[in-house]
Amino acid sequence: MTQQPLCFDPPKRQRKPSLTDKLAAYFKTHPGEWVSEATIAALVGHAGCRQRRLECEQRGLRIVRQWRGRALGRVYRPAGRAGA
Repeated sequence: MTQQPLCFDPPKRQRKPSLTDKLAAYFKTHPGEWVSEATIAALVGHAGCRQRRLECEQRGLRIVRQWRGRALGRVYRPAGRAGA
C-alpha cells in the first residue's frame, strides 16, 4: 500500500480587486461616456474618489475632467474616444 503525498501548502486565494481596479474597470467598460463625480463616489467611496481617479491615471488611463455646471458638478471621461 502506497501513501498519498501530503500537501501542506494552503490553497491560494485570489486577490480581491482594489477600489482602483473597480474604477479602472468601470471607465474601460464605459468608454467615451461622461461619468459624474457622484457616480465615482458611489463606486469607490466619497473620501477616495479623487485619489482613485489619480491612481487610474498613474496606471496609464487618460481621463478628461470637465466642469458641467452646478447640476452635474465635475464629470470625467476616459480620453481617446467620442471627441477626446
